[in-house]
Amino acid sequence: MIAALTTFVAFSIKGANVKKMIKALAATAVAGCMFAAPAANAITFTITGGSFAAENGYGTGNNDLDVTFSTAGYWNTSKVFNLTTVNQQTSLFNFGLITLREDNISQSETGSLGITATFNFTNPFATSTPLTVTTSGVIAYTGPVNDCFLCIFNPDAVDYKIDWAPSTVDFGAGGKFRIDMTDLSFNQQESLTQTARLTLLALPSEGGNGTAVPEPTTVALLGLGLLGFAASRRKAAKK
Repeated sequence: MIAALTTFVAFSIKGANVKKMIKALAATAVAGCMFAAPAANAITFTITGGSFAAENGYGTGNNDLDVTFSTAGYWNTSKVFNLTTVNQQTSLFNFGLITLREDNISQSETGSLGITATFNFTNPFATSTPLTVTTSGVIAYTGPVNDCFLCIFNPDAVDYKIDWAPSTVDFGAGGKFRIDMTDLSFNQQESLTQTARLTLLALPSEGGNGTAVPEPTTVALLGLGLLGFAASRRKAAKK
């Protein structure tokens, strides 16, 4: 693009009306300022796998809460996302399956219920990197599960609830993104799909693993500068 502008300027000095050309190119530069998009940095996020780890309050014993966690079949292929602008999010994607199988929750089954989810990233990091998200609160409500008669008074009656804490991760030189897990509520014996999403919070100063694209405005202003320089040289040659 720069070479073409240079050739155009050299040709124009020989025979064209420089003032008209400067006006035209100035209009182009203004239009570029109005409509040009910001420089784009395509950041690729690649997640090759995921897993759950639960605290010791889960199991099938008398003092354990019967909940199972599985990611089988959810990571047969990697999940790849490209984000280009700050605050852009991926679509929700499936991480795994959580199943409440308990039929009656006692007080002794309400402790040590924390959960950790691990994501295995290969991009935007130089090597494979495991990242974790933990729960901010997990509550098991005592009493029988599947007590549907309570739904008459409270359609959102909950037996078991999982709240996740977002995790913020730095990458590259100043890059930052967030991992969010969807909170889940169980009001009967059931299986719910755990979903997640990524949000790009800051672009790395050097583009991370993305490629910087020059703004059209920059090219137009460069061409305008070349024409201005050429016009001054032409005026000086006439003296």
